[in-house]
Amino acid sequence: MPKPKRYPDNWQEIALSVKENAGWRCAKCHQQCLRPGNNTKGLTKSERCALTLSVHHRNRIPEDNRLENLIALCTACHH
Repeated sequence: MPKPKRYPDNWQEIALSVKENAGWRCAKCHQQCLRPGNNTKGLTKSERCALTLSVHHRNRIPEDNRLENLIALCTACHH
């Protein structure tokens, strides 16, 4: 029996919207993160990773995609 999906089919669109609404800035430490299409030439893989913005579920329930439950965090703050 296949495992049920925890994220909706439109998760990428939801996450992009949260990141755009945050101005591509971490809500916790305020680090400005990379936007899609940013030139990352000259950055190491580690630097690119550190500047990647993720979307975190405040209540840690991936099925709960209400906007008030979603927050944009940089890699360090998300971990």
